[in-house]
Amino acid sequence: AEMRALIFELRPGHLEELGLEQALRMHASAVQGRTGLPIHVDCTLVPRAPLAVEDALYRIAQEAIHNVVKHAAASKVEVRLDEADDGLRLRVIDDGVGFDPAGTPAGHLGLGTMRTRAEGVGGHLALDSRPGAGTRLEVSVPLPPA
Repeated sequence: AEMRALIFELRPGHLEELGLEQALRMHASAVQGRTGLPIHVDCTLVPRAPLAVEDALYRIAQEAIHNVVKHAAASKVEVRLDEADDGLRLRVIDDGVGFDPAGTPAGHLGLGTMRTRAEGVGGHLALDSRPGAGTRLEVSVPLPPA
């Protein structure tokens, strides 16, 4: 089961079939099973987005959760996906130790990679964190009209 979870994390083959919401739930469940960190996923009914957008949002959530596990010493994580401003909004919020975003050490690529992924699909990444106050990452991606 753990091997399947790891393979899914590397290439979420069911993303196209099951959609972003289910992929986020599966990833959160796999991480929670491995680490014991409670991860609550809250998805309001959202429209399917182009696969490139869903993949980018999934990868951003994956990296954000990885950062929480690795650095935040959090007791819980919330992953929220909803509609906002003619698009989708993804938020990953933790109650961990927080950090100074301006003081990210050289060689740490996670935040830059997440920002690049968001911009690659026309989106915007915002980060709110400070030492002792947890972290809130928010990505907004516009969707083309239906």
